[in-house]
Amino acid sequence: MAPSPLPPIPRSLADDLRTRTAGQITRLLTLRPDLMHPWPADLGQLARRAADDASVLEAMQSLNTRELRVLEVVACMHEATVDEVREALPGDAGIDEAVAVLWARALLWGGPDVFRIARAAQQAFGPYPCGLAPATSVKCEAATVRAMAAEVDPQTLNRWVWHNPVSTS
Repeated sequence: MAPSPLPPIPRSLADDLRTRTAGQITRLLTLRPDLMHPWPADLGQLARRAADDASVLEAMQSLNTRELRVLEVVACMHEATVDEVREALPGDAGIDEAVAVLWARALLWGGPDVFRIARAAQQAFGPYPCGLAPATSVKCEAATVRAMAAEVDPQTLNRWVWHNPVSTS
């Protein structure tokens, strides 16, 4: 007997919400109560509200540091697997839990293999997520970033990360 095929990757947050259980939708509404007022007519309307800039920014304000770091890494990559996030944040044992929380809050959608970031969350990090380089459609490979950072003077790297991510040097 052949194994059953994997479910298709959701094309949008609305598709993702349609695959969630009643309990998962209830948890989303508990974590983001602004989505309930007025009561959404359907999951499409709930998805539009969950993706709204103001709602996303409000949801991001309740994240802890780890969750924000994970969200920013996904913003850098545009979409990522949990393994790619683990590779980008080595030594952090709470990656799986952070991804689960971000998905439950609908700041990440898709999964379980590949997660995508809500557009408003992506934009909240500005044009240079992680302070490393302009956002592009090319994925940031953690090993490449580490190798390039190793070649940069530590003071310059510190300035780029904490003060000015745009540099001509």
